[in-house]
Amino acid sequence: MQLVVDNIAKSFGIHSIFKNVSFTISKGEKVGLVGVNGSGKTTLLRCLLQPETVDEGNISYESDLRLGYVQQGFADMGAGSLWEFMLGSCQDIVKLREKMARLETLAATTKPGAKLEEVLADCKNHT
Repeated sequence: MQLVVDNIAKSFGIHSIFKNVSFTISKGEKVGLVGVNGSGKTTLLRCLLQPETVDEGNISYESDLRLGYVQQGFADMGAGSLWEFMLGSCQDIVKLREKMARLETLAATTKPGAKLEEVLADCKNHT
């Protein structure tokens, strides 16, 4: 399992946001989080990012899992495009895209032989 949420609960004062929440997300699965305003979607996401903030239960995930989160609203978006703003939620994506572009250029310009095989192996390791 990539992400395991086991019987978590979160309250603010006497107001319970959610309780008895459990689910797992396996590698490669795609999920959506849907609910009415005020139902705890953002609170749940914040708990996933900071598991120590839950009041009860446990959240665990594999060490290589990367979580990205873009805060609601665009008032503090600053200069740049919406695409740049979204990429800012996970800098690892930007770094990986840059590395892949360098490897693609290197693979396209390297003559056949051992050096090309090394470049192609490095490309394969990053897909």
